[in-house]
Amino acid sequence: MKSDEMSWFKHVLSLSVIIIFAGFLFYLYDSEYRGDKIATEEQLLDISHEIPCAGEAFWMVLRNNPKPLTLRSANKIASECNERNKQLQVLSKTRSDEG
Repeated sequence: MKSDEMSWFKHVLSLSVIIIFAGFLFYLYDSEYRGDKIATEEQLLDISHEIPCAGEAFWMVLRNNPKPLTLRSANKIASECNERNKQLQVLSKTRSDEG
């Protein structure tokens, strides 16, 4: 009877260790994937080279917010800036076509 209980306990313990280890690996992967790390100066420069209006948007956000930008928030800011510029270009094109 005792050997059956020990065997069951070892299996449960082994399974628990495996689940905890898998959860830790998933957390590492998920935090890397989501971009929760602080954006480096090089990453911000790369984004601002791809989307020129992003540089000014980064500057305004960093000036008004003391916390550093994460890569996710930098990409979101750049995306919003890019969308805004596209909408302005379409609007100005339609106005120039009308007039």
